[in-house]
Amino acid sequence: MTQVEIKPDVDVIAIWKGFGRELHEPGLWESKARVRIWKGDECFPTVVVFSDLDESGTGTSITNCSENLATRVKWGFGLEEPIQWVEHYPRHNQPHGTPQWLSTEDVSLVSYQMGRDGRYYGTRWLSTTREVVEAMVKSSISMDGYKTVAEHRLI
Repeated sequence: MTQVEIKPDVDVIAIWKGFGRELHEPGLWESKARVRIWKGDECFPTVVVFSDLDESGTGTSITNCSENLATRVKWGFGLEEPIQWVEHYPRHNQPHGTPQWLSTEDVSLVSYQMGRDGRYYGTRWLSTTREVVEAMVKSSISMDGYKTVAEHRLI
């Protein structure tokens, strides 16, 4: 039996002011990452995958502004808990000869605490594999076609 691939409900290149931790104090760098959302139901959580574009000039890393990005995505797309957050560094654009530790795909499950104001803080990462995440979303998380994905500005 062949498994049917489930397309994400949202697939965008998110743009936000990434440097800094507070939403009301955005930094100077416009930042970009691919954001894919598979909306959950009463049995399964919503899954959000932040994928680094693995290009120069994309601003603050998804790890360095994780809480800010997750809060903006949750509010911007009207997401409800429970949400399973994922950080994905695909390393698909590394030049030949890059050391293996810099060119190996990295995937982490991410959890946050939530403040009274609804903002995330207290990030924790748990290393996992691409296969685990793909089983969760029943879809590939490869970066194929990312250059044709529409941009979406987060506020």
